[in-house]
Amino acid sequence: MTTLTWLHLSDLHLRDAETSVDRVHFDGLLEDIEALRQKEKLNPDVVFFTGDVAFSGQAAQYNLAAKWFDEILQVCNLPGQRDRFFIVPGNHDVDRSIVSRTTLSAKQHENFATDLLNFDNCQAIDDFLKCELDRKWAFEKFSGFGRFVAEFFGDKEIEFDHNRYYFVRPVKKDGRTVMVIGLNSAWLSFRDDEQGRLLLGEVQMCNALREAQNKHPGACWYIALIHHPLHWLAEKDIHCVQQHLPGKCHVLLQGHLHHSSFSIQSTPDSYLHVLAAGASLKARYHAYNMVQLNLDTGAGIAFVRLQHDDIGKTWGPDSLTYRNAENGKIAFSLNLHKLWPSSAATTEA
Repeated sequence: MTTLTWLHLSDLHLRDAETSVDRVHFDGLLEDIEALRQKEKLNPDVVFFTGDVAFSGQAAQYNLAAKWFDEILQVCNLPGQRDRFFIVPGNHDVDRSIVSRTTLSAKQHENFATDLLNFDNCQAIDDFLKCELDRKWAFEKFSGFGRFVAEFFGDKEIEFDHNRYYFVRPVKKDGRTVMVIGLNSAWLSFRDDEQGRLLLGEVQMCNALREAQNKHPGACWYIALIHHPLHWLAEKDIHCVQQHLPGKCHVLLQGHLHHSSFSIQSTPDSYLHVLAAGASLKARYHAYNMVQLNLDTGAGIAFVRLQHDDIGKTWGPDSLTYRNAENGKIAFSLNLHKLWPSSAATTEA
């Protein structure tokens, strides 16, 4: 039996320097990860992080991230293996101060976003993302996050900029390949009331899915990472996502809402398993999960962890979110639909 085990974290919201309170909370997280590993005999192969590393996307706020991420890899028994870390940006990884310093003012940003959102179809969004000059302007606000990615990985194959704002990376285990697709749901983010005003873009999604299929056509399972839940996207963008993502990916990992969740999105054609990590630190309560997936059968189990006043402020299994998740364990199966059916093809974008 070949298994893939991953640790899923999200939403650290790191500021400029580590405080004693931060250290206590982070040490508690590390201790619980180690305790869970030992109790359940789990050995993570990879770490997935679904956005909001920083608090406001400024370069200084990422100084602590590399240290903490290395400690997370250490407790997962992956010391120094930064290529086993997968990360997408969130809305807090946007440096909003850059918006006011760029050629367009914040008001012009607002007008531009409104125009994109108000078009009847998605072609204007795709045209924008296809234009290098437009992308360069839009992604300048991720400069701190981009520098962090370049410095943390030190690998030309793992970069983040206006040309590589999503990623496709394989995970190989005992001759099996799992494709991991990192999607950017925060590229239009620069304000507080963003629900329904964010865009993924059909061209981003289709390019990522096509690249994954072309690079590793024999991959057994597909996992997508995104920061925002899909219902935070603009309505027309949700429609595009539902046309492509379910049926081509088996698992969607997300963050942002600061609480953990598990659901299965079903259509007549497909199923998509959606797992939210919750906020690992700096929230009303803290959460994360660890998942073990049988690559041969698609059977999996999610170990959902929680630090909450109702369980004595200590880490423990999350049996509060779902009553039937006994001891914080959720069993599931990905083998509900066939990936890449012969009658379906990724839409050209």
